[in-house]
Amino acid sequence: MIKVEQAFRSLKTTALEIRAIYHKTDERIRCHVFICMPAYYVMWHMRQRLTPLSDIDGAGVHRKYSFDYVLESLKSIRNESVEFMGTHSSIITTPNTEQKNILNLLGVAV
Repeated sequence: MIKVEQAFRSLKTTALEIRAIYHKTDERIRCHVFICMPAYYVMWHMRQRLTPLSDIDGAGVHRKYSFDYVLESLKSIRNESVEFMGTHSSIITTPNTEQKNILNLLGVAV
């Protein structure tokens, strides 16, 4: 029962935002919930894969990375398309060591 409560709590956080959003029609409400459910499923799988990722802080305490921390860490990876004088180029930022570890655990090729 605790895991079900945690799942509903996760759905209501700012990460998925299934909380009270006032849509004008029932169809929009159903669509919003439909989109949030697969998003929760992806989030759950990410948490499962990131379980081994841990760090030792300055006090020597072993801690796991939070889901929010992981998302914030990955936000700096960008794929930019640049066009200059008819030449098109795509630039992807190089992930740092921490980002590489996260992406490896998620099964994303770096």
